[in-house]
Amino acid sequence: MAQANVETRNAQLDTGHPGFGFEAEGERFAVFLKGRGARNAVDFYLGDPHGPITITHGDHVLLVRLTLDADGACRCQVNGDLLQVWQVMHLALEPLLFG
Repeated sequence: MAQANVETRNAQLDTGHPGFGFEAEGERFAVFLKGRGARNAVDFYLGDPHGPITITHGDHVLLVRLTLDADGACRCQVNGDLLQVWQVMHLALEPLLFG
C-alpha cells in the first residue's frame, strides 16, 4: 500500500519536484523524498511477528499492533484506537508526502 501511495503521489507532482521513492529490504521498507540532501523518510520495521510494527519519521514513532475488531475484521491498534490500514498509512505518510 505504501508503494502504491508513492506512485500515486509522484503522478500528481509538478515536473520540477524531485519526487518520492520506495525501497524494501527484508523486514524493513521506507518511503523517502528523493534528492534533498539530508534523508527525509518514513521507515517501517516489521520485526518480531508477535511485536508491533514500528513506523518512524524523524523523532515521531508510531507503534502498530495487528488485532481483530468485534466483527472479526483485521484492524491496526494505535494508541488504543482501532484503525484500518489506509488510516495508518495516512498517519504515517501524510507529513512526508504532503508536508
